[in-house]
Amino acid sequence: MPSYYLTTVICYLTGLSIVFAGRVNVTIDDAYGDERTGLPIEYTPADYWKAGHACTDSTAHPDPSRAYKSTWHDGTFNINNTKGIGVPVLQASVPFDGVAVYVYCILTGTYSSPDSYSWLHFVIDGEAVGEFVHQPNGDGTYYYNVPVYVNESVPAGNHSLQIVNGQAGGEKSLVLFDYIVYTSVSPRPHPD
Repeated sequence: MPSYYLTTVICYLTGLSIVFAGRVNVTIDDAYGDERTGLPIEYTPADYWKAGHACTDSTAHPDPSRAYKSTWHDGTFNINNTKGIGVPVLQASVPFDGVAVYVYCILTGTYSSPDSYSWLHFVIDGEAVGEFVHQPNGDGTYYYNVPVYVNESVPAGNHSLQIVNGQAGGEKSLVLFDYIVYTSVSPRPHPD
């Protein structure tokens, strides 16, 4: 008798329930937050992030119909901004409970309007875990659903993810952040 059936028979005879773990992908939208918990993404400093789909003074103009839920957040780190003061690095932070996490952005290759250079840094639970650098190539096409960070070896449990755009003393950096997907392990009873 296969071990699955033997385990089922023993549990049935002793009144125990069998619980299996299932993996579920959960999406966190840039504007609407976590579809499971309802928690929003925290953008800091808030004045330097724009809801790209609603922004009229941005130089980036992706097609809203191609972005997840037709939204994205636009943030530019620019040490030499027009106000004459340095912009602090931009951060998008969100908690998640999972074993994998994927960050998706919209990319373009333009040299100006917008300057599409991107330097992103990823932090989980206070520890630097990766970076993404995108160099402009003159291509004005927008690319959607681009995975800029993939981590499939996150220890199970609650975590905090930070997406950091720019670096102190670094060059101008654009992020067109769209959404995050994390893989959660959910116990589910075995179907009878």
